[in-house]
Amino acid sequence: MSPKVSSMHAESFGHLVDRSLFYAFFMLRDSETNGSADLFMAALCHMIPAFAANHNDKYIRIGVELCIW
Repeated sequence: MSPKVSSMHAESFGHLVDRSLFYAFFMLRDSETNGSADLFMAALCHMIPAFAANHNDKYIRIGVELCIW
């Protein structure tokens, strides 16, 4: 695979992660205004893989502990 093609894949992957966090942010906002625990957990399920892709270990741990709690 040429460096140009691999950089295109990495760039598009980064956009997917950013978009996932973008949608999760609005889901969190809506869950707070509506008081919906189900929407909060759905947002959390979207955020954990996005944090894993960015190697944010602390936020992954917080998310998993919230899921367990």
